[in-house]
Amino acid sequence: MKNLSPKKLLALAEKMADFAGKQVAPRAEDLASQAGFPHDLWDLLGREGLLGVGLPELFGGTGGGYPAIAACGEALAREGGCLGLAASWMIQCVAARFLVAGLGSLALKRRWLPELARGRVILSLAASEPGTGAHPAKMRTMARPDGKGWLLSGEKAFLTNGPVAHLFAVVAVSGGEGKNKKFTCFLVPADAPGLEKTAPMDVAALRPSPHGGIRLESVRVEKSQVLGTPGQAYLQVVKPFRDVEDACMTALFAGSLARELELAREASGGEWDDARALAAGRALALSRGLFAISLAAGEQLEQDTAHPGAAALSVAMRETGALAQDLAEQAAGPAALAGETPLARLAAALRFGMGIAARATEKKALILGRSL
Repeated sequence: MKNLSPKKLLALAEKMADFAGKQVAPRAEDLASQAGFPHDLWDLLGREGLLGVGLPELFGGTGGGYPAIAACGEALAREGGCLGLAASWMIQCVAARFLVAGLGSLALKRRWLPELARGRVILSLAASEPGTGAHPAKMRTMARPDGKGWLLSGEKAFLTNGPVAHLFAVVAVSGGEGKNKKFTCFLVPADAPGLEKTAPMDVAALRPSPHGGIRLESVRVEKSQVLGTPGQAYLQVVKPFRDVEDACMTALFAGSLARELELAREASGGEWDDARALAAGRALALSRGLFAISLAAGEQLEQDTAHPGAAALSVAMRETGALAQDLAEQAAGPAALAGETPLARLAAALRFGMGIAARATEKKALILGRSL
């Protein structure tokens, strides 16, 4: 996908920043405490063309790929002050770019990308399963050949945007066994016969981002609904999606850290001693570095989602983010982080978000260490 010029990328990020400051920031406190999904804000994002960020212009998007998603995500988190809403937005944009624009047939692109770009359709990746995550050896959702198509049966869990999704990219075992399992990814409408949404999960730290699951009972899909190469979904979808998600989520962390420091400054009345000012300065510098790394990672992944440096970047981003959060909390001080304040809620959301997939990041670090 063609990259946007620096001038166009900046203009797009400024458009998102303006939207976030006017539409999200005044509601950030309510958004972070409500369990329901803000469909009105989602519709506004769609009407402004901000749900098509990163998608091909041919299908109603803005172009720019993952760097555009990272730039706008940082602006949304920084100016909006609600990490949960930014996370739902980011997953929608990344899933549309990676799954449909990247792996879909021309027919699937024509059918779904314009709807995704306007927010009329919400897409959720269904890879994780109850109690096991997306571990390939433990995945139990099956795709059985049936005539000209497949029958899907199984259960998926912890799906971002799952409760409000109209469309699921379902990863299922389609052949082999043990270490030789093969996986295929299917694009399945939420109203397909045999697909049922399970009870929503209240992930309080990331409100209003909705999470939930689906149960599939002999859901019939056609070969035309396959994303990518049949039998190769673990390598083409599950593994690289995590790296792309990490790259774009890091931009959200960077924006949220900048917002957290601003809230901490306001809470202190601008009166910081040298120790707290030093912690704030280090945290701010790291947050800006995180954003730069996120943009660079997005550019790499735009060229190759199996980039050999992706694992190292993923580890570096999470480790740096954790250090930056420690410093931001030092600058804020324990008193400012107590209670149910906007600062305390944002700090808790950052801690929670950075902890997602911590074991996977640790495994990547271990592999890197052993390679030495």
